[in-house]
Amino acid sequence: MKKLVFFILLCICLIGCNRLESKVERNNKLNKIKNYDISKENISPRRRIAIGNIKNYSRFGTQRTDTIVKNILVAELSKTGRFNILKRSELNSILEELAFSKTYSLNDIVAKQKFLNADYIITGDVIKYEINTLGSKTLFSNSKEQQAQATIELEVIDILNGKVWSKIGKGVASYAYDVNLDLRNYGSYGGLEQEAFTAAVFDGVEKIIKEMDKYPWSAIIIKKNGKNIIINSGLDDNLNLGTNLNVYKQGELVMYRGELLGYEETIVGTAVVKSYLGENAAVLEYKGVDFSLPAVVKLK
Repeated sequence: MKKLVFFILLCICLIGCNRLESKVERNNKLNKIKNYDISKENISPRRRIAIGNIKNYSRFGTQRTDTIVKNILVAELSKTGRFNILKRSELNSILEELAFSKTYSLNDIVAKQKFLNADYIITGDVIKYEINTLGSKTLFSNSKEQQAQATIELEVIDILNGKVWSKIGKGVASYAYDVNLDLRNYGSYGGLEQEAFTAAVFDGVEKIIKEMDKYPWSAIIIKKNGKNIIINSGLDDNLNLGTNLNVYKQGELVMYRGELLGYEETIVGTAVVKSYLGENAAVLEYKGVDFSLPAVVKLK
Protein backbone atom coordinates (compact mmCIF):
# COMPACT_ATOMS: atom_id res chain seq x y z
CA MET A 1 0.00 0.00 0.00
CA LYS A 2 2.82 2.39 0.91
CA LYS A 3 4.53 1.59 -2.37
CA LEU A 4 1.35 2.43 -4.27
CA VAL A 5 0.95 5.82 -2.52
CA PHE A 6 4.64 6.61 -3.16
CA PHE A 7 4.25 5.67 -6.82
CA ILE A 8 1.21 7.98 -7.22
CA LEU A 9 3.00 10.89 -5.56
CA LEU A 10 6.03 10.33 -7.76
CA CYS A 11 3.89 10.38 -10.90
CA ILE A 12 2.26 13.67 -9.84
CA CYS A 13 5.66 15.21 -9.21
CA LEU A 14 6.95 14.11 -12.58
CA ILE A 15 3.88 15.52 -14.31
CA GLY A 16 4.41 18.84 -12.54
CA CYS A 17 8.13 18.89 -13.36
CA ASN A 18 7.46 18.26 -17.02
CA ARG A 19 5.30 21.36 -17.27
CA LEU A 20 7.83 23.87 -18.53
CA GLU A 21 5.56 26.84 -19.24
CA SER A 22 3.31 28.75 -16.90
CA LYS A 23 -0.21 29.76 -17.67
CA VAL A 24 -0.43 33.51 -18.26
CA GLU A 25 -3.66 35.48 -18.03
CA ARG A 26 -3.99 39.19 -18.72
CA ASN A 27 -6.59 41.44 -17.17
CA ASN A 28 -6.35 45.14 -17.85
CA LYS A 29 -8.63 48.11 -18.19
CA LEU A 30 -8.26 48.25 -21.96
CA ASN A 31 -10.61 45.31 -22.30
CA LYS A 32 -13.33 47.11 -20.33
CA ILE A 33 -13.25 50.67 -21.65
CA LYS A 34 -15.49 51.45 -24.59
CA ASN A 35 -13.85 52.50 -27.83
CA TYR A 36 -13.28 56.16 -28.59
CA ASP A 37 -16.30 57.87 -30.05
CA ILE A 38 -14.90 58.84 -33.45
CA SER A 39 -18.30 59.54 -35.01
CA LYS A 40 -17.43 63.24 -35.22
CA GLU A 41 -14.34 62.58 -37.31
CA ASN A 42 -16.20 63.00 -40.58
CA ILE A 43 -18.26 66.04 -39.56
CA SER A 44 -15.82 68.07 -37.47
CA PRO A 45 -12.37 69.47 -38.27
CA ARG A 46 -9.44 68.01 -36.37
CA ARG A 47 -7.87 69.92 -33.48
CA ARG A 48 -4.10 70.48 -33.49
CA ILE A 49 -2.15 69.32 -30.47
CA ALA A 50 1.44 69.68 -29.35
CA ILE A 51 2.69 67.14 -26.81
CA GLY A 52 4.98 68.59 -24.16
CA ASN A 53 7.13 66.85 -21.57
CA ILE A 54 5.97 63.92 -19.46
CA LYS A 55 7.57 63.77 -16.01
CA ASN A 56 7.77 60.71 -13.77
CA TYR A 57 7.17 61.65 -10.14
CA SER A 58 6.38 58.12 -8.98
CA ARG A 59 8.72 56.09 -6.77
CA PHE A 60 8.99 53.29 -9.29
CA GLY A 61 9.13 52.81 -13.02
CA THR A 62 12.13 52.55 -15.28
CA GLN A 63 14.35 55.34 -16.53
CA ARG A 64 12.31 55.24 -19.74
CA THR A 65 8.93 55.66 -18.04
CA ASP A 66 8.46 59.27 -19.15
CA THR A 67 9.37 58.36 -22.75
CA ILE A 68 7.09 55.31 -22.71
CA VAL A 69 4.12 57.35 -21.48
CA LYS A 70 4.73 60.13 -24.01
CA ASN A 71 4.88 57.64 -26.90
CA ILE A 72 1.68 55.98 -25.70
CA LEU A 73 -0.03 59.38 -25.43
CA VAL A 74 0.93 60.33 -28.99
CA ALA A 75 -0.26 56.94 -30.26
CA GLU A 76 -3.61 57.04 -28.46
CA LEU A 77 -4.39 60.61 -29.54
CA SER A 78 -3.54 59.68 -33.14
CA LYS A 79 -5.78 56.59 -33.04
CA THR A 80 -8.85 58.67 -32.31
CA GLY A 81 -8.72 60.37 -35.71
CA ARG A 82 -9.75 63.58 -33.95
CA PHE A 83 -6.38 65.35 -33.78
CA ASN A 84 -3.37 66.48 -35.76
CA ILE A 85 -0.21 65.91 -33.73
CA LEU A 86 2.56 68.42 -34.39
CA LYS A 87 5.82 66.95 -35.65
CA ARG A 88 8.73 66.65 -33.23
CA SER A 89 10.75 69.38 -34.94
CA GLU A 90 7.83 71.80 -34.79
CA LEU A 91 7.12 70.88 -31.19
CA ASN A 92 10.71 71.48 -30.10
CA SER A 93 10.60 74.91 -31.72
CA ILE A 94 7.36 75.77 -29.93
CA LEU A 95 8.56 74.60 -26.54
CA GLU A 96 11.82 76.48 -26.97
CA GLU A 97 9.95 79.63 -27.91
CA LEU A 98 7.71 79.29 -24.86
CA ALA A 99 10.60 78.35 -22.56
CA PHE A 100 8.07 75.80 -21.38
CA SER A 101 8.31 74.40 -17.85
CA LYS A 102 6.12 73.73 -14.84
CA THR A 103 6.53 77.40 -13.92
CA TYR A 104 5.28 78.73 -17.26
CA SER A 105 3.45 82.05 -17.35
CA LEU A 106 -0.04 82.11 -18.83
CA ASN A 107 0.61 85.64 -20.00
CA ASP A 108 3.66 84.41 -21.92
CA ILE A 109 1.54 81.78 -23.63
CA VAL A 110 -1.19 84.25 -24.50
CA ALA A 111 1.37 86.74 -25.85
CA LYS A 112 2.71 84.07 -28.21
CA GLN A 113 -0.71 82.86 -29.33
CA LYS A 114 -0.24 83.94 -32.92
CA PHE A 115 3.11 82.18 -33.08
CA LEU A 116 1.63 78.83 -32.05
CA ASN A 117 0.02 76.84 -34.81
CA ALA A 118 -1.62 74.60 -32.22
CA ASP A 119 -4.97 74.58 -30.50
CA TYR A 120 -3.76 72.76 -27.40
CA ILE A 121 -0.56 71.80 -25.61
CA ILE A 122 -0.71 68.67 -23.46
CA THR A 123 1.83 67.82 -20.77
CA GLY A 124 1.69 65.11 -18.13
CA ASP A 125 2.92 63.79 -14.82
CA VAL A 126 3.16 60.17 -13.70
CA ILE A 127 1.94 60.54 -10.13
CA LYS A 128 1.63 56.87 -9.22
CA TYR A 129 3.13 53.61 -10.41
CA GLU A 130 3.49 50.47 -8.34
CA ILE A 131 3.67 46.70 -8.79
CA ASN A 132 2.33 44.28 -6.19
CA THR A 133 2.80 40.52 -6.14
CA LEU A 134 0.17 38.24 -4.61
CA GLY A 135 0.09 34.46 -4.46
CA SER A 136 -0.73 31.21 -2.70
CA LYS A 137 1.07 27.89 -2.37
CA THR A 138 -0.08 24.26 -2.34
CA LEU A 139 1.91 21.07 -2.19
CA PHE A 140 2.61 20.96 -5.92
CA SER A 141 1.95 24.48 -7.24
CA ASN A 142 2.72 28.10 -6.62
CA SER A 143 0.11 30.56 -7.87
CA LYS A 144 1.28 34.12 -8.42
CA GLU A 145 -0.26 37.36 -9.63
CA GLN A 146 1.59 40.57 -10.41
CA GLN A 147 -0.56 43.67 -10.60
CA ALA A 148 0.59 47.08 -11.83
CA GLN A 149 -1.31 50.29 -11.10
CA ALA A 150 -0.60 53.56 -12.89
CA THR A 151 -2.03 57.05 -12.46
CA ILE A 152 -1.20 60.00 -14.68
CA GLU A 153 -2.30 63.63 -14.69
CA LEU A 154 -2.67 65.22 -18.13
CA GLU A 155 -2.61 69.01 -18.17
CA VAL A 156 -4.21 70.72 -21.16
CA ILE A 157 -3.44 74.29 -22.21
CA ASP A 158 -6.13 75.74 -24.49
CA ILE A 159 -4.11 78.16 -26.63
CA LEU A 160 -7.07 79.76 -28.39
CA ASN A 161 -9.09 80.42 -25.26
CA GLY A 162 -6.29 80.80 -22.72
CA LYS A 163 -7.63 78.16 -20.34
CA VAL A 164 -5.75 75.45 -18.45
CA TRP A 165 -7.34 72.29 -17.11
CA SER A 166 -6.31 68.75 -16.22
CA LYS A 167 -7.66 65.21 -16.20
CA ILE A 168 -6.59 62.12 -14.23
CA GLY A 169 -6.16 58.78 -16.00
CA LYS A 170 -5.93 55.48 -14.10
CA GLY A 171 -4.91 52.07 -15.40
CA VAL A 172 -4.47 48.56 -14.02
CA ALA A 173 -2.75 45.54 -15.59
CA SER A 174 -2.01 42.13 -14.15
CA TYR A 175 -0.37 38.81 -14.98
CA ALA A 176 -1.58 35.62 -13.29
CA TYR A 177 0.73 32.60 -13.11
CA ASP A 178 0.27 28.97 -12.22
CA VAL A 179 3.85 27.90 -11.48
CA ASN A 180 4.59 24.25 -10.66
CA LEU A 181 7.21 23.40 -8.03
CA ASP A 182 10.38 25.41 -8.68
CA LEU A 183 9.73 26.07 -12.35
CA ARG A 184 8.97 29.77 -11.93
CA ASN A 185 8.25 32.00 -14.87
CA TYR A 186 7.54 35.50 -13.72
CA GLY A 187 6.15 38.18 -16.00
CA SER A 188 8.04 41.06 -17.51
CA TYR A 189 7.95 44.24 -15.45
CA GLY A 190 8.41 46.11 -18.72
CA GLY A 191 5.31 44.44 -20.14
CA LEU A 192 3.23 45.26 -17.07
CA GLU A 193 4.45 48.85 -17.14
CA GLN A 194 3.48 49.23 -20.80
CA GLU A 195 -0.01 47.80 -20.30
CA ALA A 196 -0.77 49.74 -17.11
CA PHE A 197 0.28 53.06 -18.64
CA THR A 198 -1.58 52.33 -21.87
CA ALA A 199 -4.76 51.81 -19.85
CA ALA A 200 -4.11 54.99 -17.83
CA VAL A 201 -3.48 57.08 -20.96
CA PHE A 202 -6.58 55.60 -22.61
CA ASP A 203 -8.63 56.65 -19.61
CA GLY A 204 -7.12 60.15 -19.59
CA VAL A 205 -7.53 60.69 -23.34
CA GLU A 206 -11.17 59.66 -23.20
CA LYS A 207 -11.79 62.29 -20.49
CA ILE A 208 -9.90 64.93 -22.49
CA ILE A 209 -12.04 64.26 -25.57
CA LYS A 210 -15.24 64.61 -23.55
CA GLU A 211 -14.04 67.93 -22.13
CA MET A 212 -12.98 69.29 -25.53
CA ASP A 213 -16.32 68.30 -27.05
CA LYS A 214 -18.00 70.77 -24.69
CA TYR A 215 -16.52 73.61 -26.74
CA PRO A 216 -16.90 74.26 -30.48
CA TRP A 217 -13.95 73.78 -32.81
CA SER A 218 -12.26 77.11 -33.52
CA ALA A 219 -9.42 78.64 -35.54
CA ILE A 220 -7.57 81.94 -35.62
CA ILE A 221 -8.21 84.55 -38.32
CA ILE A 222 -4.75 85.48 -39.54
CA LYS A 223 -5.74 87.93 -42.28
CA LYS A 224 -8.77 89.97 -43.36
CA ASN A 225 -9.16 91.45 -46.82
CA GLY A 226 -12.57 92.89 -47.65
CA LYS A 227 -15.09 90.05 -47.80
CA ASN A 228 -12.39 87.40 -47.56
CA ILE A 229 -10.74 86.15 -44.39
CA ILE A 230 -7.94 83.60 -44.00
CA ILE A 231 -7.73 81.20 -41.06
CA ASN A 232 -4.92 78.94 -39.84
CA SER A 233 -6.75 75.71 -40.61
CA GLY A 234 -7.46 73.89 -43.83
CA LEU A 235 -7.36 70.67 -45.80
CA ASP A 236 -4.91 68.90 -43.47
CA ASP A 237 -7.26 69.56 -40.55
CA ASN A 238 -10.27 67.95 -42.23
CA LEU A 239 -11.96 71.34 -42.72
CA ASN A 240 -14.46 70.74 -45.50
CA LEU A 241 -15.36 73.23 -48.22
CA GLY A 242 -18.76 74.77 -47.57
CA THR A 243 -18.40 74.58 -43.78
CA ASN A 244 -20.30 77.40 -42.07
CA LEU A 245 -18.61 79.22 -39.19
CA ASN A 246 -19.40 82.07 -36.83
CA VAL A 247 -16.91 84.94 -36.61
CA TYR A 248 -16.01 86.46 -33.24
CA LYS A 249 -14.06 89.62 -32.46
CA GLN A 250 -11.82 88.98 -29.45
CA GLY A 251 -11.56 91.63 -26.78
CA GLU A 252 -9.86 91.87 -23.39
CA LEU A 253 -8.61 88.94 -21.35
CA VAL A 254 -10.91 87.98 -18.49
CA MET A 255 -9.10 87.21 -15.23
CA TYR A 256 -10.55 86.15 -11.88
CA ARG A 257 -8.41 85.61 -8.78
CA GLY A 258 -5.35 85.09 -10.91
CA GLU A 259 -7.05 82.53 -13.19
CA LEU A 260 -7.39 83.22 -16.89
CA LEU A 261 -11.00 82.52 -17.83
CA GLY A 262 -10.78 83.44 -21.52
CA TYR A 263 -11.50 86.41 -23.74
CA GLU A 264 -14.35 88.82 -24.16
CA GLU A 265 -15.90 87.83 -27.50
CA THR A 266 -18.52 89.46 -29.70
CA ILE A 267 -20.08 87.73 -32.69
CA VAL A 268 -19.72 89.99 -35.74
CA GLY A 269 -20.82 87.79 -38.63
CA THR A 270 -20.61 84.45 -40.40
CA ALA A 271 -18.24 82.88 -42.92
CA VAL A 272 -18.16 79.90 -45.26
CA VAL A 273 -15.08 77.97 -46.38
CA LYS A 274 -14.67 78.47 -50.13
CA SER A 275 -11.08 77.38 -50.92
CA TYR A 276 -7.85 76.07 -49.42
CA LEU A 277 -4.61 77.98 -49.12
CA GLY A 278 -2.02 75.20 -49.09
CA GLU A 279 -2.74 72.41 -46.62
CA ASN A 280 -2.89 74.38 -43.37
CA ALA A 281 -4.97 77.46 -44.22
CA ALA A 282 -8.27 78.30 -45.86
CA VAL A 283 -10.01 81.27 -47.46
CA LEU A 284 -13.51 82.09 -46.21
CA GLU A 285 -16.18 84.37 -47.59
CA TYR A 286 -17.31 86.69 -44.82
CA LYS A 287 -20.70 88.35 -44.22
CA GLY A 288 -21.18 90.76 -41.34
CA VAL A 289 -20.03 94.02 -39.81
CA ASP A 290 -16.49 95.30 -40.13
CA PHE A 291 -14.05 94.18 -37.44
CA SER A 292 -10.36 94.24 -36.61
CA LEU A 293 -8.01 91.48 -35.46
CA PRO A 294 -7.59 89.58 -33.22
CA ALA A 295 -10.58 87.43 -34.11
CA VAL A 296 -11.52 83.76 -34.36
CA VAL A 297 -14.01 81.55 -36.15
CA LYS A 298 -16.00 78.81 -34.43
CA LEU A 299 -17.99 75.90 -35.76
CA LYS A 300 -21.73 76.55 -35.58
